[in-house]
Amino acid sequence: MTRWKRVLILSADLTVMDFQGEGTYGQVIKCSNLHTSEVVAVKIHKQDQQSFMRELKVLEVVRALDPDKMNIVRFIEYFRSGSLHCMAFEMLDRSLCDLMDERNGLPLSLNEIRPVTHQLLVALEALNNIGIMHRDLKLDNIMLVNHKYEPFRIKVIDFGFALPIWQGMDPEIIQNLSVRAPEVNLGLPLSEAVDMWSVGCIMAHLYFGYSLFPFKCVYNWMETMLCLLGWPSHEMLIAESLCPWHCRLCTYMCTAVWFILLPVCNKENLTSGTSAKGNYCCITISEVSHVTSGLHGSSETCYDV
Repeated sequence: MTRWKRVLILSADLTVMDFQGEGTYGQVIKCSNLHTSEVVAVKIHKQDQQSFMRELKVLEVVRALDPDKMNIVRFIEYFRSGSLHCMAFEMLDRSLCDLMDERNGLPLSLNEIRPVTHQLLVALEALNNIGIMHRDLKLDNIMLVNHKYEPFRIKVIDFGFALPIWQGMDPEIIQNLSVRAPEVNLGLPLSEAVDMWSVGCIMAHLYFGYSLFPFKCVYNWMETMLCLLGWPSHEMLIAESLCPWHCRLCTYMCTAVWFILLPVCNKENLTSGTSAKGNYCCITISEVSHVTSGLHGSSETCYDV
């Protein structure tokens, strides 16, 4: 018997039934209340106390919403089990990610996507009304309530990255890359708009059966985003940035050009003829092309922004 099974049985009036999964901030196990026989999902926090308290504070605010009308998971209680911080939630069916895996990536029909999207928008509007942004919407965090008896009824889960909207300037890199909003990668102030971007990416995934954006490398993500949507506005590029890479305004061949210096995860994926210095490569605003980072050591003038 594992440590978390032994501790929970002794201290929380719960008996462990099954291991459900693991996320960024914790493990989730299926438990049964020994007194009420209610089946619940218990999240065992595995990060530092600060991140746990941040999530708990958000959940106490979200608790004011009607979980069934607003399509948000019902938070039952918080308890400690030895040195472990635990949260109990209502038990749900399975995630949209699990559903897509069961279908071998087969896309959903428009009649199936519409109710899912509507319920997501209801949840986001409710969160926006109480000043909360989720910041981690993805297929894994959208749960089917009971797919057999209530097809495509969903609820939003996992508030581990959620923050008040006013606390939008956060240096932490959030969101899965496949659904990550541009302002996150550019290190810009965040708002509820990051959740709306994720909804759009989720809709596309459900419709096509695969992710619209690359999800393994920031460089490939940025290249795809620029090809599909064009360059960010000048105002976005000159705004204060907390991103770990850099936007630079350079004078090159007597022309002012924007460069975005990005980490390259796999140099083998670069376009033929492209070179990179170290683990970084550049994308220029003149066209969506690759420019060696060695240019910064040549005759052009660069300004960090």
